[in-house]
Amino acid sequence: YRQDENSGIKGHEYHHSKREDHQILPKAYRLKRGDEGLLFNNCRASYIHWYFESAPDVAAQLFLR
Repeated sequence: YRQDENSGIKGHEYHHSKREDHQILPKAYRLKRGDEGLLFNNCRASYIHWYFESAPDVAAQLFLR
């Protein structure tokens, strides 16, 4: 299970991988463990399956950006 430390939204991560270079794109989320995804313009990519009911206001903001 994962929780973004900035927003508090929760989810689970089903897949894992390892990036070779962490400097190419910024991280999409701030997590204590697990892959923090990638951020490019207004696109966030990660393996996390977010549970939107854990933070409905945060989930709505993800679609407004």
